[in-house]
Amino acid sequence: MLSLVATWWADLTPQQGQKFWYSGALLALAIVFWVFRKVIVKYSSRLIAWSLRPCLIHHAREKFQTERSSFEEEFMVRANERGIPRGLIWVKCDFESETHFVINRESRQLQALVAVTIGFEAEPGGDMEGVEAVGNLRAGTAVFFTDARKPNNWETVGRAIFNLDPLQAIEHFQGELEVVPEKLRRWWRPWLPSSAMQRNEGTP
Repeated sequence: MLSLVATWWADLTPQQGQKFWYSGALLALAIVFWVFRKVIVKYSSRLIAWSLRPCLIHHAREKFQTERSSFEEEFMVRANERGIPRGLIWVKCDFESETHFVINRESRQLQALVAVTIGFEAEPGGDMEGVEAVGNLRAGTAVFFTDARKPNNWETVGRAIFNLDPLQAIEHFQGELEVVPEKLRRWWRPWLPSSAMQRNEGTP
């Protein structure tokens, strides 16, 4: 068998031999692509997502500012549904104009932090009824969020970080939060863990 192949190869002209090698190389590339096509598709899509992330975050910030009034209304509804603080009803929530955008590494969220001033009333018949301090206004930070890997639709569960404004909250949770630069550069990338970690109630 080997002698037949050797004889056939010896009878080939230089042009035929060159075409043979080209055809073999193309066939080998096709086999490699077929074998690794899933890997290629997987990592090429990740590369595209990686390169587009600053652009996606930029558009997510613009969307939040454009639709912010509806998000603020949703925040009030969700805050009362959560029932925190216990025994109090949210009756007003004034939102400051400035928004601070951060990446929460543990929850893998792009978050919008907004300073708020909150007014409460005691629930009728509740433990806080008759407590004079209930009428005092409380300062805090309202938290809105979207997926940092695919930022699109903003959500809120009515979570507020009480007694901390956004800058204080960022400093307090600096181990978890990464500030999104005002001017995003194409090279900027937030660090995100491979899997989300459990989050304490007090974290943003």
